[in-house]
Amino acid sequence: NEDLTDYIVPYSPKWKIGGSITYDVPLGNAGMLTLNTNGNYQSQGQMSVFNSINTQLSERFLWDASATWRDAEERYRVTLFVKNILNEKYRIGSN
Repeated sequence: NEDLTDYIVPYSPKWKIGGSITYDVPLGNAGMLTLNTNGNYQSQGQMSVFNSINTQLSERFLWDASATWRDAEERYRVTLFVKNILNEKYRIGSN
């Protein structure tokens, strides 16, 4: 049996912080426009119980945004969104 006491717990970075801002723009008879942006930070972590060099999760900040239009009767809704605006590259899996 291997002692895993000093190893980092997989998928448990030390820091994980996120926030979101939403702003509604009334458009009168044309409905409502809702603008949203959010960001999420995650510090370095591990994907494996054995903390291999090939299973490290790098530190990352992901920023997304969206705009949603709703008609005045709220029957219709159209959303446009952008994910990972800063084009951050990061590892999501390892074997």
